Amino acid sequence: MHWWIKARRAHINIPVGLVTFAVLVWLFRDRLAAMPSLAGGNEVQLMLFAPLSVCAAILATLSARVHDVEDAGVRPFARMDAVLVICVVLAAVGIGYGFSWVLGSGAAGAVGRNTALLTGLMLICRPLLGERSLVIPLAWILFVVVEGYDGLGHPHAWALLPEPGTNIPVLAITTAVFVSGVLLSSRRRT
Repeated sequence: MHWWIKARRAHINIPVGLVTFAVLVWLFRDRLAAMPSLAGGNEVQLMLFAPLSVCAAILATLSARVHDVEDAGVRPFARMDAVLVICVVLAAVGIGYGFSWVLGSGAAGAVGRNTALLTGLMLICRPLLGERSLVIPLAWILFVVVEGYDGLGHPHAWALLPEPGTNIPVLAITTAVFVSGVLLSSRRRT
Protein backbone atom coordinates (compact mmCIF):
# COMPACT_ATOMS: atom_id res chain seq x y z
CA MET A 1 0.00 0.00 0.00
CA HIS A 2 2.89 2.32 0.77
CA TRP A 3 4.27 2.04 -2.77
CA TRP A 4 0.76 2.55 -4.21
CA ILE A 5 0.46 5.89 -2.36
CA LYS A 6 3.91 6.95 -3.55
CA ALA A 7 3.37 5.77 -7.12
CA ARG A 8 0.07 7.65 -7.30
CA ARG A 9 1.70 10.68 -5.64
CA ALA A 10 -1.28 10.73 -3.29
CA HIS A 11 0.98 11.84 -0.45
CA ILE A 12 1.59 15.07 -2.39
CA ASN A 13 -1.49 15.64 -4.56
CA ILE A 14 -4.19 15.07 -1.96
CA PRO A 15 -2.78 17.24 0.86
CA VAL A 16 -2.01 20.06 -1.59
CA GLY A 17 -5.52 19.84 -3.06
CA LEU A 18 -7.22 19.79 0.33
CA VAL A 19 -5.10 22.62 1.77
CA THR A 20 -5.77 24.72 -1.33
CA PHE A 21 -9.46 23.90 -0.98
CA ALA A 22 -9.48 24.93 2.70
CA VAL A 23 -7.68 28.20 1.93
CA LEU A 24 -10.14 28.98 -0.88
CA VAL A 25 -13.13 28.20 1.34
CA TRP A 26 -11.73 30.47 4.05
CA LEU A 27 -10.98 33.27 1.58
CA PHE A 28 -14.18 33.05 -0.47
CA ARG A 29 -16.68 32.63 2.39
CA ASP A 30 -19.90 34.27 1.19
CA ARG A 31 -18.24 36.67 -1.23
CA LEU A 32 -19.96 37.40 -4.50
CA ALA A 33 -18.43 38.37 -7.83
CA ALA A 34 -20.08 40.02 -10.79
CA MET A 35 -20.04 37.59 -13.69
CA PRO A 36 -21.40 37.79 -17.22
CA SER A 37 -24.66 36.01 -17.80
CA LEU A 38 -27.05 35.44 -20.68
CA ALA A 39 -29.82 36.76 -18.45
CA GLY A 40 -27.86 39.96 -17.79
CA GLY A 41 -25.11 40.57 -15.28
CA ASN A 42 -25.44 38.66 -12.05
CA GLU A 43 -23.47 38.09 -8.90
CA VAL A 44 -22.41 34.55 -8.13
CA GLN A 45 -20.66 33.02 -5.16
CA LEU A 46 -16.93 32.66 -5.61
CA MET A 47 -17.27 29.47 -3.56
CA LEU A 48 -18.54 27.70 -6.70
CA PHE A 49 -14.93 27.54 -7.93
CA ALA A 50 -13.37 26.06 -4.76
CA PRO A 51 -14.10 22.37 -5.56
CA LEU A 52 -11.86 22.49 -8.63
CA SER A 53 -8.75 22.10 -6.46
CA VAL A 54 -10.05 18.84 -4.99
CA CYS A 55 -11.16 17.56 -8.40
CA ALA A 56 -7.71 18.35 -9.84
CA ALA A 57 -5.97 16.56 -6.95
CA ILE A 58 -8.15 13.47 -7.34
CA LEU A 59 -7.65 13.35 -11.09
CA ALA A 60 -3.87 13.84 -10.81
CA THR A 61 -3.70 11.01 -8.29
CA LEU A 62 -5.85 8.61 -10.32
CA SER A 63 -3.98 9.47 -13.52
CA ALA A 64 -0.62 8.53 -12.00
CA ARG A 65 -1.44 4.89 -12.58
CA VAL A 66 1.39 2.41 -13.18
CA HIS A 67 -0.34 0.38 -15.88
CA ASP A 68 2.00 -2.62 -16.13
CA VAL A 69 2.24 -3.23 -12.39
CA GLU A 70 -1.44 -2.66 -11.68
CA ASP A 71 -2.65 -4.78 -14.60
CA ALA A 72 -0.43 -7.70 -13.55
CA GLY A 73 -1.04 -7.36 -9.83
CA VAL A 74 -3.58 -9.12 -7.68
CA ARG A 75 -4.17 -6.26 -5.27
CA PRO A 76 -7.56 -4.55 -5.44
CA PHE A 77 -6.31 -1.29 -6.97
CA ALA A 78 -9.75 -0.23 -8.19
CA ARG A 79 -11.14 -0.63 -4.68
CA MET A 80 -8.20 1.28 -3.22
CA ASP A 81 -8.81 4.11 -5.71
CA ALA A 82 -12.50 4.20 -4.79
CA VAL A 83 -11.71 4.36 -1.06
CA LEU A 84 -9.21 7.14 -1.71
CA VAL A 85 -11.76 9.20 -3.68
CA ILE A 86 -14.44 8.68 -1.03
CA CYS A 87 -12.08 9.69 1.79
CA VAL A 88 -10.93 12.83 -0.05
CA VAL A 89 -14.49 13.93 -0.80
CA LEU A 90 -15.53 13.23 2.80
CA ALA A 91 -12.60 15.37 3.94
CA ALA A 92 -13.80 18.17 1.64
CA VAL A 93 -17.33 17.85 3.06
CA GLY A 94 -15.89 18.04 6.57
CA ILE A 95 -13.83 21.12 5.68
CA GLY A 96 -16.90 22.78 4.19
CA TYR A 97 -19.13 22.08 7.16
CA GLY A 98 -16.36 23.00 9.59
CA PHE A 99 -15.87 26.40 7.97
CA SER A 100 -19.62 26.84 7.72
CA TRP A 101 -19.92 26.34 11.46
CA VAL A 102 -16.89 28.48 12.39
CA LEU A 103 -17.44 31.32 9.90
CA GLY A 104 -21.23 31.21 9.72
CA SER A 105 -20.94 30.90 5.94
CA GLY A 106 -23.88 29.40 4.08
CA ALA A 107 -21.77 28.93 0.95
CA ALA A 108 -19.21 26.88 2.90
CA GLY A 109 -21.99 24.49 3.93
CA ALA A 110 -22.69 23.67 0.29
CA VAL A 111 -19.11 23.48 -0.97
CA GLY A 112 -18.56 19.89 0.20
CA ARG A 113 -21.73 18.73 -1.52
CA ASN A 114 -20.66 20.59 -4.66
CA THR A 115 -17.27 18.89 -4.49
CA ALA A 116 -18.97 15.48 -4.40
CA LEU A 117 -21.23 16.39 -7.33
CA LEU A 118 -18.41 17.74 -9.50
CA THR A 119 -16.12 14.82 -8.61
CA GLY A 120 -18.88 12.38 -9.57
CA LEU A 121 -19.40 14.13 -12.92
CA MET A 122 -15.66 14.07 -13.57
CA LEU A 123 -15.40 10.36 -12.74
CA ILE A 124 -18.38 9.51 -14.95
CA CYS A 125 -16.69 11.24 -17.90
CA ARG A 126 -13.20 9.92 -17.13
CA PRO A 127 -13.48 6.69 -19.17
CA LEU A 128 -14.22 8.80 -22.25
CA LEU A 129 -11.98 11.81 -21.66
CA GLY A 130 -9.18 10.44 -19.48
CA GLU A 131 -7.08 13.20 -17.95
CA ARG A 132 -9.10 15.83 -19.82
CA SER A 133 -12.15 15.01 -17.70
CA LEU A 134 -11.23 17.90 -15.36
CA VAL A 135 -12.82 20.13 -17.97
CA ILE A 136 -16.25 18.71 -17.02
CA PRO A 137 -16.45 20.27 -13.52
CA LEU A 138 -15.06 23.53 -14.88
CA ALA A 139 -17.55 23.53 -17.76
CA TRP A 140 -20.44 22.79 -15.38
CA ILE A 141 -19.42 25.69 -13.10
CA LEU A 142 -19.08 28.07 -16.05
CA PHE A 143 -22.41 26.91 -17.48
CA VAL A 144 -24.07 27.59 -14.11
CA VAL A 145 -22.42 31.02 -13.94
CA VAL A 146 -23.47 32.01 -17.47
CA GLU A 147 -26.88 30.36 -17.78
CA GLY A 148 -27.83 29.15 -14.29
CA TYR A 149 -29.61 32.29 -13.06
CA ASP A 150 -32.79 34.04 -14.13
CA GLY A 151 -33.04 37.78 -14.82
CA LEU A 152 -33.56 38.50 -11.11
CA GLY A 153 -30.41 36.66 -10.04
CA HIS A 154 -32.19 33.58 -8.65
CA PRO A 155 -30.62 30.23 -9.55
CA HIS A 156 -32.54 27.82 -11.75
CA ALA A 157 -33.41 24.48 -10.13
CA TRP A 158 -31.24 22.51 -12.58
CA ALA A 159 -28.10 24.51 -11.68
CA LEU A 160 -27.74 22.59 -8.36
CA LEU A 161 -24.48 24.27 -7.26
CA PRO A 162 -25.93 27.53 -5.86
CA GLU A 163 -28.53 25.70 -3.76
CA PRO A 164 -28.08 25.60 0.04
CA GLY A 165 -26.21 22.64 1.51
CA THR A 166 -29.39 21.38 3.21
CA ASN A 167 -31.45 21.04 0.01
CA ILE A 168 -32.59 17.38 0.13
CA PRO A 169 -33.31 16.86 -3.61
CA VAL A 170 -29.89 18.26 -4.52
CA LEU A 171 -28.27 16.01 -1.87
CA ALA A 172 -30.04 13.01 -3.41
CA ILE A 173 -28.90 13.92 -6.93
CA THR A 174 -25.36 14.54 -5.67
CA THR A 175 -25.27 11.17 -3.91
CA ALA A 176 -26.48 9.37 -7.04
CA VAL A 177 -23.95 11.13 -9.28
CA PHE A 178 -21.06 10.61 -6.86
CA VAL A 179 -21.80 6.93 -6.25
CA SER A 180 -22.23 6.37 -10.00
CA GLY A 181 -18.91 8.07 -10.70
CA VAL A 182 -17.05 6.06 -8.07
CA LEU A 183 -18.57 2.78 -9.25
CA LEU A 184 -17.90 3.53 -12.91
CA SER A 185 -14.32 4.60 -12.30
CA SER A 186 -13.62 1.52 -10.18
CA ARG A 187 -14.80 -0.77 -12.99
CA ARG A 188 -13.04 0.88 -15.92
CA ARG A 189 -9.27 1.23 -15.92
CA THR A 190 -8.01 4.40 -17.61
